[in-house]
Formats: sequence, C-alpha cells, structure tokens
Amino acid sequence: MGDQFDGGVTNENFFQRMCGSFCSSICGVLMIPICMGLVFWNENNLVINEATANLVQDAKVYSSCVPSPGANGDLVLVACDLYAPDIAGDLPPTLSPFLPHFSGASLSWTMEIYQWTEDENEECHKTNSGGKSCRKTYSYDTEWTTSPVNSNDFAHPWGHDNGDTDFPHNMESSGSVDAPPLSVVMSQHGTPDGGFVLDSNLVSYLPSVGLGDRLKSSAPPSNSSDEWQGAGSLTPQMLHKYQGYLQTAYGSPQIGDLRIQITGQMSDEATACGVQQRIHGASSDYTFVPLPPKKFGWFGKKTKPLERLQ
Repeated sequence: MGDQFDGGVTNENFFQRMCGSFCSSICGVLMIPICMGLVFWNENNLVINEATANLVQDAKVYSSCVPSPGANGDLVLVACDLYAPDIAGDLPPTLSPFLPHFSGASLSWTMEIYQWTEDENEECHKTNSGGKSCRKTYSYDTEWTTSPVNSNDFAHPWGHDNGDTDFPHNMESSGSVDAPPLSVVMSQHGTPDGGFVLDSNLVSYLPSVGLGDRLKSSAPPSNSSDEWQGAGSLTPQMLHKYQGYLQTAYGSPQIGDLRIQITGQMSDEATACGVQQRIHGASSDYTFVPLPPKKFGWFGKKTKPLERLQ
C-alpha cells in the first residue's frame, strides 16, 4: 500500500487563465491542417502497402526448401524449417549458468530494480474571482523500475529512501547477443547447409519470446558468501529463478533487489518472400534480396521494396 501526501494549494488569477485558454485555442487551430495531412498520408500508405502485398501473388512458390538455380533473380515464396547456432555461451558470465543452450538469432536481457517511486497529481477548480485553485498530492509506492530512482528528489523523501541502491557494476542492465551474420538458415530439414541464408532484415522479423521456463533454478554453489547488497558486483550465486525471472529476492522483494528477464529470438519454421540470389562464393546456399519498388496506378505511385518473413 502506497503513501500519499498533500502538496499544498496554488492559485491562478483570471488573466493567467485567459492567457492559457488563448494559447490552447491557437494550438487547436494549428492541429487541423496537421491532422488532415496525417489522414492523407495514412490513406496513401495503406494503398501502397496493399499494392506491395499483391506482388506476392506473382511469386514462385517452392514445394520444397531446396533452392532452384533456375529461379535466381526471381521473386520466390518458401516455407521451411529454421536453423540457428547455439549462442547461449555468449551471454554475460552472470547469466550464462542459467541457460546452457539456446539456438536462435539473438538473446536479450533486461534488468529491473525494486524502488520507491513518486507520482505527482494535481486537481484544479475555478474560483469565484475567475481564477483557478490547484492542489497537488504526492503518492509513493514501491515497484520494479528499469532504472534506479533518486529519492533525494522526492517532495517527501522521508520514509521513501532508495539509498545508494543501483544496478551492478560488472554487467550492463540490458543488452543482447546476436548470432553471427548469415548464420540463420531456412532449409528443408533445419540444417545449416543447402537452403536460404537469412540477412539481418529477415532475421529481425523472427518473434521474441520469454525463456523463463527454460532457465535453470539456480547456479552452481561457490565457496564465498554471496548475497546481493543493493549495489556492487552481481554473481550467479546471488540469483535464482522465480516466476520466469532471475532475481535476488527470496520472498517479498526489498529496496534494491534485482530481477532479470531473458528473451530469445527464434522460430522452428518460417515463411519468407524475396528475390532469390546466390551468395557470392558459396556453392549451394542462396539468400533473399528485396524486390525493387514497382510503379502502379495512374499517378506514378511505387510499391515498397518487398522482402518479408513471418
């Protein structure tokens, strides 16, 4: 349950209110042409997207995931199994003991810290003199945040002290590790050879999912006494799995406790559309490149470059 404090009353006279109303009116008038421009842009973009999607109807559909040399330079549509290398070992040493293996395009982690936070609220009403009277209130609660909160800046810091708690200094609070370029492959049986190598654009379409259910419960024990103190260096022994996160708290979290979510980007299979192109210097592997924009309609509109995975 949070705390709430009265921040006092501020008053605004009639002329100050009129000045604020005039500025709001000017902003409203200026928003009319801006909104009209945005509506036009949105409708035009919708037409272009639809024309781009219609190009897929002309793509050559592969019945298998074995590239055909005769289709080089053609727009193709394929559905295949996916292969990716094991990149779990590239995680920071603090996290890698919890995820021994993961074959995918990327791994990401996001750290949060348990902190006191302040919420300012202002309620106003008109006065008999034509002015305005406002009262501020400050509410305080504890929650997980993506960055440390300086409680010294609170209007009422007493009893809501975050102290010197901080993220650990021996690892980034968020980051990612990626598979090597051109190492994610669409192939007939999910093998690394004889298929379509995905570029960074197509890889970016792969879904990201939480890996909490794949994490180990705890790291191997060590000889030292490891307990997170709200700042300093974080070791694997200070963490354990709880509700899909790695966290330092056992039971209810305290100010300065940490929790970390790990997500992975990968799929067992995918469908891709793009122009087939042989990889320079490769004997059997192909990749996709975008189909250049095509003109359509009477006014010289052009489709968007077409290269997509889902």
